Amino acid sequence: MYEHITPESLRQEMLENINYWSKNEGAMVSTLLAAPAYAIWQWYTNLEAVQFMIFPDENSGIWIDKNAAQVGITRKEGEAAKCQMQLTGNPGIKIPAGKVFQTPGGIKFTTDQDIILDSYGHGTVDATCTLVGVLGNVDAEELTIQGSMTRGLKSWTNTEATGGIDPETDSSLLSRYYERLRMPATSGNVYHYQQWAREVPGVGAVKVYPLWDGPGTVKLVLAGDGYTVPDEEVVQAAADYIETVRPIGADVTVEAATALTVTVAATVTLDDGGELEKIKTEFEVKLAEYLLSLAFSVKSEVILTFVGHLLSECSGVYDYAGLTLNGQAENLTVNETDIPIMGEVNLSESG
Repeated sequence: MYEHITPESLRQEMLENINYWSKNEGAMVSTLLAAPAYAIWQWYTNLEAVQFMIFPDENSGIWIDKNAAQVGITRKEGEAAKCQMQLTGNPGIKIPAGKVFQTPGGIKFTTDQDIILDSYGHGTVDATCTLVGVLGNVDAEELTIQGSMTRGLKSWTNTEATGGIDPETDSSLLSRYYERLRMPATSGNVYHYQQWAREVPGVGAVKVYPLWDGPGTVKLVLAGDGYTVPDEEVVQAAADYIETVRPIGADVTVEAATALTVTVAATVTLDDGGELEKIKTEFEVKLAEYLLSLAFSVKSEVILTFVGHLLSECSGVYDYAGLTLNGQAENLTVNETDIPIMGEVNLSESG
């Protein structure tokens, strides 16, 4: 915006307003004006950032939060994953809350309560990941390491950890901010339900169906962050929250979006130097991006010929044949509450 303004142009402008003094390069006036011209130029340079503070975009950082706070929106902090630890050891030993267990990769969980092993030496205790986010959603039996040894504790294992949700991204927070400004919510209208649902950690998008089952009924279909299928815990949390804010008398149903698994098979003729595994890896990346673009949109289709186009663009592909989607050589319908998920990709070499 102010690219045309430089320290030299500012000094020259000031010199043009001075009379009766020598303004040649090296003269006292010219030299004295160099410092304020540079200071003013720095001010103009910093002024460039003001537009991103007032009109935030995805690069505005903390100013997204500040603008969102003015309309009552705060960033969703995310959730830490939880699991249960099943412990075995000497009967009657006490294991205090805060006992650390971790994966070989260093993801740590701490126990939530004190526990005393029963007369058989068994006990079960809840544990919470020390970090917020999906990285805490570890599989069962992954917490194989104690943080420090506990005398009398002989073995332990964990159930699958669930409920870990990443903190809200800048993109998501910005989307909710502009949604609040552009879609006025009032009196339990569609926009109101959208805003309420998206305030819940783990909800990335929502579709609202008013009067879906008669007067007074509302159905919400939720997608998770990144257009994934949300966990049951997220759906229940959204349903519970909306019950506290909905208009009196509204009958609200909250459901998760439906996963639509898409399998692909084709026979590939390799170009010179083409390698089937590298082709498959590149194709899977392209396919996943394409399927994501169809998630939770208006009713659409996975286009067979477009999938073929993606395959033909992969390095090392000379030609392909026998392309199918879910076993059929035809387009695949994607309903507006479907989230297409890439299933098995089976590429075989011709000949």
